[in-house]
Amino acid sequence: MQDLTGHLLVAAADMEDPQFARTVVLLIRHNPEDGAMGLVLNRPISISPAEIFSSVSDELEVPDGVPVCWGGPVQGPLVVMHTQDDLADLTVMPGVCISTQRDRILELLRLDSRPYCFYLGYSGWGKQQLEGECELGGWHTSPATPELIFADPYDMWSAACGQVSWQVMQRDPRLAKHKPSDPNLN
Repeated sequence: MQDLTGHLLVAAADMEDPQFARTVVLLIRHNPEDGAMGLVLNRPISISPAEIFSSVSDELEVPDGVPVCWGGPVQGPLVVMHTQDDLADLTVMPGVCISTQRDRILELLRLDSRPYCFYLGYSGWGKQQLEGECELGGWHTSPATPELIFADPYDMWSAACGQVSWQVMQRDPRLAKHKPSDPNLN
């Protein structure tokens, strides 16, 4: 399997694992020999950034309306996904960066340059584990776009499924001859 860093994992409609049912995961690192690491993009949780940073500084003003999502079942540092290359600890793909260092996160809050989102936890797969899950049909893959990564988490799974379906149609010569010129008109 190719390196899927910067791709989306879209949970199959029949995914039985309740942690990952109807999820969209951005792979931030993937190597079939070492495993994979990703963030669930569409599981908002009921905690605000202000609650996260209340112990850091009373003087820090935390903007309203910035989502906090459950990134997965593995505990890890607070992660902020954003678009500011100069504040990135890791650039996942053009226009999508990740920061975990405190000073960079505080600067992102000060700038309030949206879009950005906070993630608690992450998702991880061991050597060849993700490849096995994909072969069994648990996940569909699709190249990520900043527009989809920063989309409304409540609509994301449906949008990602539509993107995957469109890609399947384009690859299958039996279906390609029947594809509409503009799928939005269907």
